[in-house]
Parts: sequence; structure tokens; C-alpha cells
Amino acid sequence: MTEVGLIKFLMDSRVDVASMLEAKKEESFIELQIPFNSNRKRQTTAVRHKNGKIRVYVKGAPEIVIERCSRTLDKHGKTIELSKDTSNDLINVSVVKPFANKCYRTLLVAYVDYDVSEWETLKRNNNNFESETDRETVDNNLVLVGIFGLMDPLRPGIKDAILQCKKSGINVRMVTGDNIDTAIAISREAGIISDTDLLHNEQGYLCMTGKNFREMVGGLTTIYDSLTNTRTDSVGNKRAFRDIAKKLKVLARSSPEDKYLLVTGLRDEGNVVAVTGDGTNDAPALNKADVGFSMGVTGTDVAKNASDIVLTDDNFCSVLTAVKYGRNIFDSVRKFLQF
Repeated sequence: MTEVGLIKFLMDSRVDVASMLEAKKEESFIELQIPFNSNRKRQTTAVRHKNGKIRVYVKGAPEIVIERCSRTLDKHGKTIELSKDTSNDLINVSVVKPFANKCYRTLLVAYVDYDVSEWETLKRNNNNFESETDRETVDNNLVLVGIFGLMDPLRPGIKDAILQCKKSGINVRMVTGDNIDTAIAISREAGIISDTDLLHNEQGYLCMTGKNFREMVGGLTTIYDSLTNTRTDSVGNKRAFRDIAKKLKVLARSSPEDKYLLVTGLRDEGNVVAVTGDGTNDAPALNKADVGFSMGVTGTDVAKNASDIVLTDDNFCSVLTAVKYGRNIFDSVRKFLQF
């Protein structure tokens, strides 16, 4: 969907996208592809053109990618130096933060060019880019092209479904890879948090980044039981987790490990946990939860196999329907036993 949004922007800007893509196919081929993952927060593609140049394209989280940018383009398309002050302004003042506050997901696009000799030397010095560490050398000294804001509107009925969940005693938490400003804006729009919640957030536990959460709760530890010869995962600092879990509603810039850590801690505290997910990386959390909900349309086979229930319409509102049926069965069985 991200690529669709970018292509639509080009078409609305009257760029002949079809002709451009066809020409690129004939004039170039892909040298290296590094897919997006939750740790890198960016995607990298190196393309060799017929003119002998290798251009590395990068798109990803602005606050991550901009750290690798040393230059940018001015309004005339010329390359100029990118200062630290300008970078900070783009992220915290003029572009990314205002976009995030309007519920836009932000994406930074950048590139860097190599001569054939430079590319071959870089490749030779880094083991043909075989390992993750070797590939980190590819996308450095980038030229910033632009920052895009993409809107992913809430589905109809989501706000009402979350309100009904609250009335039913279900505590809804959002775990996302978006930056914290975007996550807060979306969670406010969805009704997960309110302005009152934000006003009474003295300890800062209401909305946290995955990194801060992981550090404060001591990460994940493995406990070995010699009697049963089994190993179980647990939270490192249970007291800190207990304090945070009482107020935590939004976990932003989180990794799949953070999601698994949250589920593990909540279950250790005696909570019944349901998790939604669609990616392969969500499988551990889906499997760890009491009930795992995977997405039938966009979900991977790994996520579906790790879950207990597959939502055929990828809609959170269907979770509420599942709760209704589940509680109805529970109440019916209890009434029968009493009878």
C-alpha cells in the first residue's frame, strides 16, 4: 500500500509513471535488495544502470534514514550539504512531527550513487554483502530527496468497537512500528487514549517507545525449571512491568520482540491476552497469547498457523463479534451446569 501511495502521488503530479517504469526495466537491473524489517526500519535497493552507475535507493523511517543522510536536494535539484540543524528541524519542527500529529505515517526517500569501481571495492571489502553488518555499509552518505506523509484512515466502526470493548472490560493496547507522535494521534482518533489520559500521564507510561519499554522492564529472561526440565520466558523486572502495564496504552517504534515481551508479561500477571497480527514476525506473540487473531486477507501463512482465529475480513470489529460468541458460550455452559 505504501508503494501504491507513492505511485499515486507521482501520477497526481502528472508524471508518466508507466513509461518511466518500462524504461527503467530496459536500462537497469537490480544489484542488491535489502527488504524492510523492524530492526532496520528501512528498505534498500541497489540498481545498476546501463550508464555504469550504481544507484542505491533507500526509503524508511525518517528519524532513522536521515541519520545516514549527509546531503539533500535544493529547489533547483542541486545537491547541497545537509546540516544537523536542518535535520533536526525536518524531524522535530517543520515536517515529520506536524505530519505525525495529523495521523500521517511518514516516509523518507533518499539515494546515493557509486561508480562501478567504488561499488566493486565496497562489495569486495564487505564479503559481497553476505551478512547484515556488511550490508549496513551500502546506505551511507545518502542524498535526501523528500519526506512523504501517507494517510491510512481508520476503518468504519473502529471507534465504536473500541468503545464497546472498554465497556465490556477489555483493555485495548496499540503496538505499532510507527513513530510515537503518529501512534498517539491515531490512538486518540480511535479512542484508545483520550485527552484526559494524556493530561494525567505524569510517569510517561501511557505512550512509550519499544526501546524505552524494553529497557525499563529489563527485557526478556529465560527461567529453567530443573524439576520439569523446562524453560519458560519471563520479564526481567516484574515490579517495573507491573507499574507500567497498569497505564500502558500505546507502544510505538516497537519490534516483534517487544510485542512478545508485552504478551509474556501480561500473561505472567494473570491476564487473559488476545493478540492481533498479520506478519511472520508476529507469530511468536500470536502463539504466546491466550487467543491469537491473524488477518485472513493480508496475513502470512506463518501468522495464520500461529493463531487460533483467522479474521477473514481483516477487521478489528470482528474481534468484538468473536468476544460476543465466546462469552455467550461461556454463560450458556455456566447456566447449564447450575441447572
